[in-house]
Amino acid sequence: MKKLVVIPTKNECTLFLKKCVELGHVYVEVEYGKLICYELTQLQVVVALGGLGKAQFGVQTQYLIDRIKDLDSALCIGASGCLNSNYVAGDVVVGTKTVEHDIQKHSRNMMPEFASDALLIDIFQFLTTKKRSYSVHFGPIASGDEDVMSTKRKAEVRERTGADVVAWEGAGGARACHFSDVPFVEIRGITDFADHQAEGDFFKHLEGVMGNLAELVVDFVHKERNG
Repeated sequence: MKKLVVIPTKNECTLFLKKCVELGHVYVEVEYGKLICYELTQLQVVVALGGLGKAQFGVQTQYLIDRIKDLDSALCIGASGCLNSNYVAGDVVVGTKTVEHDIQKHSRNMMPEFASDALLIDIFQFLTTKKRSYSVHFGPIASGDEDVMSTKRKAEVRERTGADVVAWEGAGGARACHFSDVPFVEIRGITDFADHQAEGDFFKHLEGVMGNLAELVVDFVHKERNG
């Protein structure tokens, strides 16, 4: 059975694969229809670009779901802005659910929410027993096609969703997976704090964050396969 890791941008994907190679896992280029992907052959993990924004990410995730045989789960992996003041750059948040915050409705309870697969969450919970240079947290992830880059907007998204981090694409991937009955979880590393310094912080921390995500995903696959 194969796992699909979908990453929004080429830069994030390159850094993720770089760390996987450092951890001893080579990859080969594979094609699924129109999309060129990268398969970590020993792990049976297909790494793919999802594209920027919820719609493109959802389209490409669904496209791959329809073409990869023996797919047992999909993970949305990438950078994020932190909404929780207790977390630091480099930390990782495993999403217990993805909340689509940019659909403007009167009630908070009417915002679309996509629960992560419980069995996948259980495996990631087990991995927290390993000592790491970063912390692994569990909580909601806000998803919306918006750069949150001010203290005011950050507080609004946090209050509205209860999320610990915010990113763009997760809801698109979650919609595709829920539609196709593919177990899904969104996992984000913290590159910035969703404020006026976000752009600089993003580039400063991106390589370390993608390395942390790669390490965690490799550990996840080993744990699931080997028990």
